[in-house]
Amino acid sequence: MVVAEEIADAIRGSDVVFRDVEQISMGAAFPGVFSATLTQSFGAYEDGKLVSFMGLVPAVLRIGSARVPMFSIGSVFTPPEFRGHGYAGDILEAVKTHVRASGGALVYVSGNRSLYTRNQCHPFGAINRYAIGPSHGEQLLQAGSGIAVRERHRRIGFMCMRWLRRAVSPTSKACANWPS
Repeated sequence: MVVAEEIADAIRGSDVVFRDVEQISMGAAFPGVFSATLTQSFGAYEDGKLVSFMGLVPAVLRIGSARVPMFSIGSVFTPPEFRGHGYAGDILEAVKTHVRASGGALVYVSGNRSLYTRNQCHPFGAINRYAIGPSHGEQLLQAGSGIAVRERHRRIGFMCMRWLRRAVSPTSKACANWPS
């Protein structure tokens, strides 16, 4: 596992692979992946240098009254000069072992690269993003689609920010409620 002192290297490597100068750092965009508190991410090292990284974030999926312990994998990278050595595959095996030992029932991977498909990861579902502006909302209301359109309450954003801070804080108990 990556230790707290190595998180900065993981963020730098992830920024090189996934970001350009106009985008915010992966560390700021995905604090759970790079949390020194959670420290459940994995890395491969060559001569003490981080050469491959796989972020791992624990969560609890809630379906009605059921609670499913799960993990999300993200910010997976291996710089081009270190690819082809099996580092990412070895890390994925270590992650799978860790998830099983931790009682995880599900792993969410956002991607369909060969690393995942050759390791029994399967597509499931789809994510759709919609941007609905004021004119769209009016059209939906007039169409009689049964959709209710209401203004987003400004406090919701702050409530989400408080939840995120709590989820990645040193006092977080996110994993304490997992069924054994």
